[in-house]
Formats: sequence, C-alpha cells, structure tokens
Amino acid sequence: MLDVEYIQEAVRKAAFFDMEYKLFGSWGHAHIFKPVLNESELAAWEEIMQINLPEDYKTYLTKLGNGGAGPAYGISPFHLPLYEHLKVTSIYSDENAKLFNKVAQEWFELSNTDEEELYEQYKQDSPQEQKLSFNEWEEQFFDKYYDELEQKLMNNGQLFIANQGCSIDIYMILNGTERGMCHCTNIDYDYAYPCTNEQAKQYNLLSEPRPYRSVLWSEYKESLTDFKQYLMAYVTSVLDKIEDFSIEQRQQFQYEREKVLEFEQAMQEQDFVGIERLVEKLDPLSFSFKTRSYYIESLERLTAKFPSNILLQKFLSNVKYKPNTTRAYNSVVFEHKSLNNIDYPHPTFEEFKATFMYQM
Repeated sequence: MLDVEYIQEAVRKAAFFDMEYKLFGSWGHAHIFKPVLNESELAAWEEIMQINLPEDYKTYLTKLGNGGAGPAYGISPFHLPLYEHLKVTSIYSDENAKLFNKVAQEWFELSNTDEEELYEQYKQDSPQEQKLSFNEWEEQFFDKYYDELEQKLMNNGQLFIANQGCSIDIYMILNGTERGMCHCTNIDYDYAYPCTNEQAKQYNLLSEPRPYRSVLWSEYKESLTDFKQYLMAYVTSVLDKIEDFSIEQRQQFQYEREKVLEFEQAMQEQDFVGIERLVEKLDPLSFSFKTRSYYIESLERLTAKFPSNILLQKFLSNVKYKPNTTRAYNSVVFEHKSLNNIDYPHPTFEEFKATFMYQM
C-alpha cells in the first residue's frame, strides 16, 4: 500500500524546495498533484467497465491526485475512459507466453524489414492482374497488419498512465498474471533482445550480450514493475536532488522566494509603481528555473495590459533569455499553454504560485 502521508509530505517538500527541476520532466508537473478523483465516480466506472484497478493506483488517484507529480512528465490524469480494448485479454501474462513470443517476433521482423522489400516480394508472389500499387498494398496489407500487432502490444488490456519522453509511454496491465504491473513501450521499440544500451536501461534488460533477436516473454517479464515501485523511484530521486543543493543554492532560493512574494503582493494590490521598483533591482540571469517560470508568466500577463511599458517589456525579454541550456522549455509548462491537456498533468499557474507560499 502507498504511504499517502509520506508521499504527500515528500512531494510538498519537493514543490517548495526544488527550484531547478533537474529531475527529467519535472518541469512539466512542478511536483504538484492535480485535484483528486472522486471515489464514487471511480467506483461507478469500475462497475460499468467490469475492471478493478490496482489498489495502489486507485489510492494515487483518490488520495494524492488525479494525475500530477510522478516520474518524468508525471502521472497522466485518469479520464474514466470507456474504451473496449481495456477489457480485452492482455498478452502480457504467463498463460499467453506463446502468443506474446509470436507477436513480438512478428513485430520485430516487421520493424526491421524495409517496406519496399516487402512490396517487391508481394509483386513477385502475386499474379499480374491482381497486383496492387504500393499505396494500395500499404493501406490494405502492411498498415492493417502493423495496426493489429500494435493493438496487441500497446493497447489490449492496458491503460496508459504516463509518458517518459521521446514517445516512450508507460502502460499498466489490467488483467492476467501481471495485473497491476507497469511497462514502457512505443512504436519505435522493436521488441528486440538484447536492446541497445539506451533501450536496455529503459527496459531493465541489461545483461550479457546475446544474439540480436525478438525478446521472449520470460525475458520481457523481468522488466515489469508495479505502480508503487514506479512512483516511489520518483519520490526517492527528488528527495535526493533536494539534499544535493548547496548552502549557497539554498540561500539564493530563499532570497528568490522572498522577492517573488513581494512581487506577487504588489500584483495583487495593483501597485504598478512598486512592481517597477522591484523589477529594477532584480537580476534575471541569477534566477532559478522555478523563479524564472513565475516571472515569465506574471510579466506576460502584465505586459498584455501595459504593452507600451518599456521597462517591463525589457525585463520580460531578459527573464526569457537563458544561455547555455539544453532544455526544450525555458519555464514550467502551465495547463493553459499545454498543447496536450489530456495526457500531461501540467499545473495551473495558481497551483504553481501556491508552492512559493508553503509553510515548511
């Protein structure tokens, strides 16, 4: 069972103290839980779908948040999906080992075969009068075959719960011997064994080199992890990150929080003269990722009201500028700016601002 109080306290601490979000993907959720899911609504969904979700996952949704803080980009919100494929028997189960091996082998071969070569073989094997064009063949045979395999590997009996980045999705198995276990996969993974070094780290299949072939169920099974392990790996990692901050960093973060609260008070009181005075004293290049995120959003809203204010416009430009960064974003991604509000648990700006005011 999840220790709800421990996780809440750890994540609350992370939301307050972590100002840099160096844990991959944490800038997407900022260590914030979304509002919890109503237990009666979840119970009604389980009855309608005849699916009993794993207890730890239900605890997360109803006691911690319906999406939010978690590994990488966070746990995806649960939208009470009514997809029939959720009830279909999963191939990720001991009784379906032979079927898994067969499907993985077919996927592996398909992923490592050139479509044009397959089409050429098709033309050689087909009578002249029955031959299809490449586009027709691709649509009627190749894509159909590909979709059938993808359905078995990445949909049937599985629930999408998170994204790890680079299109790597996390699925929870809903039935069979591995019910409640999680695994990560995507259409670019060819179900090979052994994987490349990077894939091997992702799928926990690091081992002695073996012939490059499709993975067997007995091997793939070792890569599965339960939801509690998946979540707690994030909790442990983020607490370790906080402990690594130096005294100087902690002092800088505290100074930044104080200035943010001063700025926010001036915003609430519409003290625009006070805002300009604060802006003149701040050094944007010294800001942490979290503080920069706050000022970017606040100033974008402010300059929309006062587009001719040169001081605020210049300060906003300086805040947005961050040299020598490899991140795709220069601030936290807020819900109203997200291109995908369905799968990604981005916080609202109000939820984010509240973390500056936590009493720790």
